[in-house]
Amino acid sequence: MVLDADPGGAVSSDYGADDSNSFGADPALAEPELDLPPARLEDFEILRRLAQHEGVTSYLAIRRGILGFAKLVLLRVADHPFHERPEIGLRITDEARVGMRLSHPNLLQTLDLGRDHDRFFLVRQWVSGVGLRALLKQTWKTGDAVALPVALRIMVGVCRALDYLHGLRIAPWTTRGLVHRAIKPSNILLSTSGEIRVANVSVPRGSGAPPPSGQGEVGIPAYTAPEVAEGMAADVRADLFGLGAVLYECLVGPDAYQGDPDSDWNRYRTWAGGPPDHPRLALLPDPIRALLDRTLVGDREKRIEAAADLRVAVQTILRDEYRSDGDGELRLAVSRYRAKRPLAEELPRG
Repeated sequence: MVLDADPGGAVSSDYGADDSNSFGADPALAEPELDLPPARLEDFEILRRLAQHEGVTSYLAIRRGILGFAKLVLLRVADHPFHERPEIGLRITDEARVGMRLSHPNLLQTLDLGRDHDRFFLVRQWVSGVGLRALLKQTWKTGDAVALPVALRIMVGVCRALDYLHGLRIAPWTTRGLVHRAIKPSNILLSTSGEIRVANVSVPRGSGAPPPSGQGEVGIPAYTAPEVAEGMAADVRADLFGLGAVLYECLVGPDAYQGDPDSDWNRYRTWAGGPPDHPRLALLPDPIRALLDRTLVGDREKRIEAAADLRVAVQTILRDEYRSDGDGELRLAVSRYRAKRPLAEELPRG
């Protein structure tokens, strides 16, 4: 298996509840056993290199097995052997240990952890559809904005994922709920059937050791809550700020933030404690403008406190303003994207 190969050419940007969610009491939910014979990289056929970030490269691949078994998966592979960069391997194993405990229809699933020639790799679910970042880019090229029911439907799905994460207790990583810390368009995946999946749930770095308060928290500036940018530790309200920033971008368009409109990484906030004025905001229904104010307020004590509350507010707007749940509109938007830019992901025969 040659990981440096890129059969698809350019790097693809397509992929860019129970209230008592507590693990440890139920033996069936104990920590996954990671000492089983590990998967090997030669078990996978690489189709496309997707992205590289912080010492880890992502690939679209096929996992093959007996009796013609074949499944599309997302591989996250450490770029360096463990003995050279142990911190990367520890990050991947922590992602696996936490990820394999997560089970929610709005989260990307973690399927397996492998080690090959001293390099760790993670196997994740592949979503057939489009990332929100790619959908935004294509929509903006035509001069359009994302339809309001589509943007709100995406918020509902992300809120459900966040509500689940924020209620988790997974020692030693977190005892007060798991904060995603990176809610942004490229981590929101939309399937052709209308599913919404949140990817790349972050975990404190270092094998089981949480970071010191306020350190290692700052993410993408455009989606980072003001208190986190100032050095405070992120809590669940920081995720809701990020989701409000995503909604703002969906509704306003490519000039929502200064910086490169094609990248999550080169943007920075233009507000200090609230959404900046924009001509398109005046065209929005009052409840949506009020929703932006409640999520993007700089003082987190005045921000919406729970993902469940935000979900209910969004669903109320969908019902009252659009007489819709947004599901049909979302599936249509993804279908139109795929019609213009189909993803070659059919399993090869033979």
